[in-house]
Amino acid sequence: MVYGGVRDMEDCLVGACLCHFLQKCRSVDEAADLDGANAWQRFRYIIFPSIRPIVALQLILAVKGAVSVFEIPYIITGGRSGTSTFVIKTIETAFQYHKVGLASAMAIVLLAIILIITGIQKIAFKEDK
Repeated sequence: MVYGGVRDMEDCLVGACLCHFLQKCRSVDEAADLDGANAWQRFRYIIFPSIRPIVALQLILAVKGAVSVFEIPYIITGGRSGTSTFVIKTIETAFQYHKVGLASAMAIVLLAIILIITGIQKIAFKEDK
């Protein structure tokens, strides 16, 4: 039951991302039909280039959210049932074991991981000007 609740919350977030994509695609799809483009040409030359910044942003936000997830598992389980994430362990280290310095180092490592992954994603989705 716990994991179902987490999945339901994630599905809700995915639904919000999907709304961004659909809104952007709707306006350019009609123009491509008028020009006689097939489905692959519409996607490759019109739709994907127009949603590329949205894809990049959603990918960065999804990775950041996946790495630093805290609220949903902690609220649903209260930190029990063997569920634990890196952020939950960091908070336990700081407040339960009173090792604030170690918890700060853990947070800095998490920040470094997120920045490295974001940098790789920015390079992969670099826009041509």
